[in-house]
Amino acid sequence: MSNLTTLTLGIALGANLNSPLDTLLGLRSLLTLELSNWSSLILVTRCNEGYLYWSPLFYTEPIKTSLTQPPYLNAILVVILSVPLTSLSIQLSQAQNLLNRLQKLENLFGRLHLEHWGSRTLDLDLLWYGNLQFTSLTIILPHPHLLERGFVLSPLTATFSNIVFPLKYQRFDESLKEITSIDFGKTPKALNTALTWPDTV
Repeated sequence: MSNLTTLTLGIALGANLNSPLDTLLGLRSLLTLELSNWSSLILVTRCNEGYLYWSPLFYTEPIKTSLTQPPYLNAILVVILSVPLTSLSIQLSQAQNLLNRLQKLENLFGRLHLEHWGSRTLDLDLLWYGNLQFTSLTIILPHPHLLERGFVLSPLTATFSNIVFPLKYQRFDESLKEITSIDFGKTPKALNTALTWPDTV
């Protein structure tokens, strides 16, 4: 197929209720399947594990909340695909379709939107979608706090330490150093020293 371009997108995974490790382990195969089905709609080879780059799991302290919460378990999934060149409107439609699928997975795991920064059985965020910059009532790309959150930057740095975020021309590891120098006490901690996902709980 001619006229292909590389699409890179990032998805944040997080949970701090009802056994977060169980949740993220159970989510992994479901999210892989959902991405496979979604990718077939944008005329590329179906997504499989060869296109998916899972970060290590990190424990993170909650932020900006009036309630006492347990720590979160977080990870990042980076997807890299070769896709046909398309118009901006089609790319936005594809990104919205993907976000809708992520929200359905959240609902499957019992996500309730009771507090803006409240506890969650599962939280899935579309962090960026290629170079798209767009804001509407249903989607904001890239995520407005992407370069300010340790629970995003720590997993990204562990996986892609030298990646430059294309819309800010700043490396993820450099952004992580900036925020940890301000709030060192909330630096995320890796689930294990091997920086791998466990096979089972």
